[in-house]
Amino acid sequence: MLKFRSNIFWLIVAAAVLILGGVLLFFVHEKYQEKALKERQQRLESFNDVARFELEEALSNYSLLLAGIRSYIHNSDEMPTAEQLQSFIKQQNKELANMETFVISYVDTSHVFKYSFTLNEINPTNLVGTSIRKIVGNAGIRNLNKVKQSRDFFAFNPFNTVEGFVGIPLDFGIVKNEKSLGYITAVTDFKPIIDRVYDANLQEEFVFNFRTARGHDFDRKRVYDGSTVHNTIKDPEYYKNYEIDPESFIYSDASFYNIGLEIGLAYKNPYKPDTYITYLLSAWYGVMVLLLILVVSQIQYYRKVNRAIDRQRQELATTVADKNKFFSIIAHDLRSPLAYIIALMNILKTGSANEGEQTNLLLKLKDHTKNTLNLLDNLLTWARVQTSSMNFNPEPFNIIKLIKETCVLFDPAIQEKELQLQFEDTAEVLVMADQNMIATVLRNILSNAIKFTPQKGLITISIQKLNNKVTVSIHDNGIGVEQEHLAAIFNIATSKTRLGTNAEKGTGLGLVLCKEFVEKNNGTIWVESKENIGSTFSFSLPITEK
Repeated sequence: MLKFRSNIFWLIVAAAVLILGGVLLFFVHEKYQEKALKERQQRLESFNDVARFELEEALSNYSLLLAGIRSYIHNSDEMPTAEQLQSFIKQQNKELANMETFVISYVDTSHVFKYSFTLNEINPTNLVGTSIRKIVGNAGIRNLNKVKQSRDFFAFNPFNTVEGFVGIPLDFGIVKNEKSLGYITAVTDFKPIIDRVYDANLQEEFVFNFRTARGHDFDRKRVYDGSTVHNTIKDPEYYKNYEIDPESFIYSDASFYNIGLEIGLAYKNPYKPDTYITYLLSAWYGVMVLLLILVVSQIQYYRKVNRAIDRQRQELATTVADKNKFFSIIAHDLRSPLAYIIALMNILKTGSANEGEQTNLLLKLKDHTKNTLNLLDNLLTWARVQTSSMNFNPEPFNIIKLIKETCVLFDPAIQEKELQLQFEDTAEVLVMADQNMIATVLRNILSNAIKFTPQKGLITISIQKLNNKVTVSIHDNGIGVEQEHLAAIFNIATSKTRLGTNAEKGTGLGLVLCKEFVEKNNGTIWVESKENIGSTFSFSLPITEK
């Protein structure tokens, strides 16, 4: 048979499993979210690298176009005119046709515009004859003084042009025969360059922050350096149009000759944990809880079944013991007196006994017949109790009256042993019980008192009322009961029989009936005894007012 631990053990196990399972699920969930955040960050870094590459690639293409112009100028014997240079650009650099705005100016050594043109127009902004100082200021002039002395490219930070676009200048000096003729300054619209960055990335997912090394932000429509802006159009993708934590951006550097640019990238939307894995783990935890409940309930069920089996086994053992005792009584205690009665009847049948002997034999025959009848009554009553076929009819009755009626039944036996019976008559006491059962209890206890009290002994019956209960005590000064036998005196399987003071026989069945009948009527029964001093059998019953 399976053995199971106590309920508290399984409750502790269940609680521990639930807690550990919850901790494990929390750990798995956190690890998953941590992994998702890491992958999200890696994705951001990857796209930022792509953005930096596209920006540098677009700027490189821009510088390659200017490198062709520079070679054309330096390979010419004389400085090309605006028309010649414009024609060359159209023929050799078709990619420039995709640029919306592209301005090339030739400035002499005194920083005065000699000519200026776009792909489609000569002197579009009337700069010819004006000084570039008005545009770049004294600080710019100092840089341009360096530019005109070298053929190397020199870049300037993006700025707000008077034409209304964000321009990025790239200049180089015109040096022939080690003599400076001035310099070329090319300004292109930064928008097509930045558009290439947007086109290479997921515009709907990311937002960009472009800024100079000086920390000035710029986008496709304006530079945010405090200078005058010559247009009213704003770039809808400017990062400040979104509520994004500045700490969310990651930045990389893009170099363009002598200047540095920074490109920042961030997600437009904040990170939202993946609810699918949350639901999945929650469902898994729910299944685990259900399985745990199922396991614990099955354990509880089998524990309940085991308890029922143990109880039935104990009841079966008790029933078997009772049956064995019952058959022992039938085989021995009933057979012996019947055999003795038959023997007495055989003696009487022979007619060999005289009149006095016949009288004595008849008295013995009467006693043994009476004892046998009493034994049969107890056996039948006990059998009816065990099979639940005995009627149980509790009702109010006077316990004092019942005691008196029972004492009258035993007058012949009391007189025969010259016993003294003391019973203090009290007022009427009503109890709620089955009168027939209580009568059987009184008969058995009083019969035992008479049986085990010596000749001319004393039997006392007392009544005591306490806490809505009445206690009936029957005391004798007979042979008493050994202490080791007191605990088993009300159990049929362990009760011991002994002869009375006049060799009266008993079975021990009467006290077993007394216990069952008293407890059936919501009462209690007990015994106090000392060997060779006497015994007191007491039982209590509930008092009723009606």
